[in-house]
Amino acid sequence: MNFTRNSHFYSLFVHVISINASYLFISVIFKVASLLAALAHPGHIVTYAPGDSLPCRRDPS
Repeated sequence: MNFTRNSHFYSLFVHVISINASYLFISVIFKVASLLAALAHPGHIVTYAPGDSLPCRRDPS
């Protein structure tokens, strides 16, 4: 019975880590897309989400 309990705990632990990794991956995807948009359209203001207070603008060169 102890082995079953440990096995269940391990599978739950792996599941939680995989969920956190998925959120991290999605966050990185959005940040990379934002950076590419800023590079493609340097005159436009890029925001991560509606209502975000941190606009990102490249310096004109």
